Amino acid sequence: MSTNIQTINLDAIEIFRISGSLWGGEAALKPEDLDPAVRAALPPKELASLGRKAIYPKESLKTLRSVRYRAYMGLRRLGVSIFGGDAYALDPAKAGEAVAMLSAVKSDFEAVKADFLGGFQIRFDDWIAGVDPKWQPVVRAALPSVDEVARKVSFGWQQFRLASPSSAPAPGDTLQEEVAGLGSAAFAQIADLAKIAWHKQNGG
Repeated sequence: MSTNIQTINLDAIEIFRISGSLWGGEAALKPEDLDPAVRAALPPKELASLGRKAIYPKESLKTLRSVRYRAYMGLRRLGVSIFGGDAYALDPAKAGEAVAMLSAVKSDFEAVKADFLGGFQIRFDDWIAGVDPKWQPVVRAALPSVDEVARKVSFGWQQFRLASPSSAPAPGDTLQEEVAGLGSAAFAQIADLAKIAWHKQNGG
């Protein structure tokens, strides 16, 4: 049985990574938020946690999420998701399209963010009016300032070129051992990268 082995040029791959964060409109629910009778019946913190409490209307956060989601969908259309979805591998021929798409998303995100922050307090006041008065002080006390929220809302992206090592590994370099330890997960990621490179080299 003959085997046709083809060398794959992994230098011919662009990596795009999306960064940034979104504010969830939530805060930790604390024992002091609850009535004394309820607190007395709680299990110790070693056994259970109280979870989260909503401190801002969820509907107001959807537009920011949808704009950010466009970036992921755009990169998924142009390339292959790798490393658990934290990055995308693309044929360099599609890098320009990816940059244009991500730049447009960044511009739209900043515009939506500015609108969100501009109406932050008004939307909160409208929403809190419909919350049970008993819980309003707890929610108000947990609400961060507009400046704090602004620091938690961001969108960015980075572009990398995948490159093969220019020389043999240096003494003490444990890359080979760590890759081997990843098992099938590592091979799956390499297969994704190789698939893109193969299609590029073969005009696919």
